[in-house]
Amino acid sequence: MIDLPLEARVLSNVLARRAAAQPDWPFILHGDERHTYADTERLSTQLAHGLRRWGVARGDRVALILDNSPRYILTLLAIAKLGALNVPINTAARGELLRYYLQDAACTHVLVQDDYLAQLREAWPAIDRPIAIVEASGLANIDRLATWDDLLADGEARRETGLDVAIDAWDPWLILYTSGTTGPSKGSLCPNAHSLTIGRLQSARMALEPADRLYTCLPLFHGNALNYSTLTALWAGATVALETRFSASRFWSDIAFYRATQFNAMMVVTSILEKLPVTRQEQDNTVRIAAIVPPPANRRQLEERRAPRPGPRQGLGRRQLEAPVAPLWPGRRLEPPPDSRPAAERPGVAWE
Repeated sequence: MIDLPLEARVLSNVLARRAAAQPDWPFILHGDERHTYADTERLSTQLAHGLRRWGVARGDRVALILDNSPRYILTLLAIAKLGALNVPINTAARGELLRYYLQDAACTHVLVQDDYLAQLREAWPAIDRPIAIVEASGLANIDRLATWDDLLADGEARRETGLDVAIDAWDPWLILYTSGTTGPSKGSLCPNAHSLTIGRLQSARMALEPADRLYTCLPLFHGNALNYSTLTALWAGATVALETRFSASRFWSDIAFYRATQFNAMMVVTSILEKLPVTRQEQDNTVRIAAIVPPPANRRQLEERRAPRPGPRQGLGRRQLEAPVAPLWPGRRLEPPPDSRPAAERPGVAWE
């Protein structure tokens, strides 16, 4: 695993290093799509040139209303390379909430999937920002808006040319909105080094290597899929296996398809997975570690249902269920587990 001082933790810098060191290694898997580190570096630079021609400049804020796909990750990286800011928006946002996100973040441009264009128009009928669409559903582009493919094509002639943008580790690249459980959602301004330091810490905690495949079906507008899967994979030189959305019926078959070695499960996803009937794919797979939030109510039961069956392959066993972060429910104090080892050596919770 690479390590870089804080001042060198810039997204474009880390991606360029990875592309130079392991150009043919897969970075993004999505169904039958496969993008190597070299592909990702080349296409994100090409798209950045196209976005520049569209008018995106340093400091601009680009709203992204998209489902998970490789194009989403390429767009995030391309915008970051320009020194502009990504504003990923919850695709379920409508009406006043959607308009609030766009106006609160002072978005200068909007990239919206064609499925969500109507709700964007409804939320802000008088929107006067440049809009480009990501074609996904085959809806007719009756407004003849620029498309993601147009932006990529516009940058093709200059894809081998540098962008000549100096970016520092403390320069922001992302405005990430909170869930809004304690009031109106708040936009968190995230520097390059912030997100990459999360990736660095997670990579070390899970001892990730390039051979690891981090599966996520959580949305990229959420910090978990973005920071704890995608950028953690980038830091480790590993692979992110990306699905469009969570499906209970496909979860373990997706794990098998991608040969995933790690996944994160949060909140309702955790609850649903605990209630699924036990299957062979759940007990016999390539996963070696899962980060589960909140901690399961019945840890022992969860360990037993995931105990690997005899055979040459090992599934998700007890040691692998240790999550790198174990948050507490509100109002509950942290009680040391019944473990005689020194606190620093106990798995599961980061003890200070």
